[in-house]
Amino acid sequence: MSLSLSLVGGCALSTVDEPDGEGSAEPVHLKISIPEDPSLGDAEILEPPLSAEETRALRDPFSWASMSPLRETDSEGRPILHYALVYVTSREAHEALAQLDLHHSYLPLFESERARWSGMSGVFTHEGDGRGVFAFAFLPAGFINEERRLALAGEPAFDAILVRDVPEPAARGRDGGISYDWLRSEGFLYNGRAYVPRPTTGHGDVGAARAALFGGVLNRIASAVANVVEGAVEGVRRGIGAIVRAANGTARLTVRVTPLNTDPSFVGGSPMLQGWGANRGNTLRIEGQPVHVSQGVGLFVGDTNELGAVTLSVVLARAATICVESEAAASFVTRFLVPSSMCRGPTAPTTPLMFADARIRVPEMNVLAQLDDTRDYVRDVHGYTVHQAKVAVGGVADIVGLFNGGRAFAPCFDLPPIPPLDLVGATASGFFGLPAVLVTPAEFLLDYDIMLPTTNGGQSRGVPTHEYGTSSCAIC
Repeated sequence: MSLSLSLVGGCALSTVDEPDGEGSAEPVHLKISIPEDPSLGDAEILEPPLSAEETRALRDPFSWASMSPLRETDSEGRPILHYALVYVTSREAHEALAQLDLHHSYLPLFESERARWSGMSGVFTHEGDGRGVFAFAFLPAGFINEERRLALAGEPAFDAILVRDVPEPAARGRDGGISYDWLRSEGFLYNGRAYVPRPTTGHGDVGAARAALFGGVLNRIASAVANVVEGAVEGVRRGIGAIVRAANGTARLTVRVTPLNTDPSFVGGSPMLQGWGANRGNTLRIEGQPVHVSQGVGLFVGDTNELGAVTLSVVLARAATICVESEAAASFVTRFLVPSSMCRGPTAPTTPLMFADARIRVPEMNVLAQLDDTRDYVRDVHGYTVHQAKVAVGGVADIVGLFNGGRAFAPCFDLPPIPPLDLVGATASGFFGLPAVLVTPAEFLLDYDIMLPTTNGGQSRGVPTHEYGTSSCAIC
């Protein structure tokens, strides 16, 4: 499916703060639709980077014990940076990648690898092999070695990390990793940030300060891992050094996300509207939703503000792929373990100021918008802030729906203190009618607060609001 993209010169959007421009430059307004014609139905699910079979074929033979330690620094004393796959099997592990400041995506990082989706738009659901999903990452060798040491000691944060060949010959360094010269020529910033010397604060080591960010098994290893990563990532940024951001210059790209109705009772593809308060009748906006812009190996990331918009500094006149993630302040919406990515094929920012109005029709956006709206209502009207909920839409929820008549339900397992696993397993089996195979291990259900089968919840304009706002999730 191709992307519908039109360029319209004109003034800045009235609901988005206009970035500072130079001289009298006028912004260009990009109108983006995912899918191409939202009136015809939801966006299609795109072929995953790795199929379930490919994921298993990579995962099954892996063994930390058979992996040799890696050389950590190159001939100039810089950390060797590897292209790697990280096997993510829990939300904790997913969040740790960001908390550890590791450059990663659930889509391939090299432009040549993303060519097969050129000119397409849709949803990447990142369902992996049903047990976990691989993230693509640029990892310092020192971090990989530390993970190997911890895994051999019985405390792995990640079940597997596989070093990959660098797919582009020009990007291969002499020491077996990624070439720093090539990264510099690409205008690459590790995790989107340049090196800034870190002042000595005298407040103890970095690992101890970060340990509180982690839970479960990660909490036991946070200090050791964080110290290694902090030093290695700082070394990578220092190794890349000062970058002149491409000879083309810089563009300030503002992306505003507009959720569209998926419920067949509403006009197909029409904007979702708020039904209460001073903004009644206005388009719903989602706060805290990650937006990723990929240009070559460059990855620029930001979260939407209360107006549903984010402004990023990107490379001018270089092909960019925009992805919006199914996560926000109110909810974490997934088909399996990690958020879905709603993406559209590349286009090049052509002026220093650009606005992209991303109009998206998928169940994930439908749920995100409703739960964000309900969270605001409970906060503004009742003075209570609801915790972020983890919601399964389609995928896992559709499987569970096979055994309960396709009904949506809100167990809220991830919001209150976690009950004993045997109690959860008994509840899931007895109350929801699930077979034992689906509740062993019981952690399967512990990861979700709300289950929304696609046709009886995920597409509805009312069921997600009911499950989040008027059921137990709003008071957990």
